Amino acid sequence: METVKSTDAYLVGPSKFIESIDDKDSYNSIPLPKLKPIPISMCWSIGLSDDPFYHWMKEMMIEIGNRIVNE
Repeated sequence: METVKSTDAYLVGPSKFIESIDDKDSYNSIPLPKLKPIPISMCWSIGLSDDPFYHWMKEMMIEIGNRIVNE
């Protein structure tokens, strides 16, 4: 089974890639060129389990979801 390396995470992410994150949770983003879809397995996130950006993104999505539910 193939897994996606953390350096390839932008291939399956949104159209913008977070370039840097500072202490205040703000970030700069740069647009990526249009990329062809790549075949990946359902467990692609295994390759990102130690990636700090992946953990930050996951925590932000959970926080946003909680805000939506609680409002």
